[in-house]
Amino acid sequence: MNILRRETLRGITMITLEIQSLDAANASYVTECLVKAMQGEGQTVVDLGALRYFDVSGFAAILKWVTGGSEVRLCSRYGTIHALLELLQADTVVTLYQNREEAMASLRGLDLTQRKSVDTYSREEDPLPGRRTA
Repeated sequence: MNILRRETLRGITMITLEIQSLDAANASYVTECLVKAMQGEGQTVVDLGALRYFDVSGFAAILKWVTGGSEVRLCSRYGTIHALLELLQADTVVTLYQNREEAMASLRGLDLTQRKSVDTYSREEDPLPGRRTA
């Protein structure tokens, strides 16, 4: 079984994890493989891909990835990973983007999340119907 897949998109190294859990049994090995894949790269997006679960060892590995010196962004399309980071209150330390495009844009200095929220809000109804406005 492959642990990760590496590709280059628009000059940014994209690494996608192909494992479902990151735990004490595999965190060191996955980190070793990931560090080798990122070696010599300036900007990297780690797409957590198939990852659905991590334990404390897995979380420690994730922290190593994002604090290792190079510019690394994380993304995951699965809510379980976002929920785990929120539960650990780590979402203030580790920014986890919803998708590759947002993570890549952050490396380029663009803020797609802000633009999206403005676009989304402008099309939504008033979130507090019936409120008085001055």
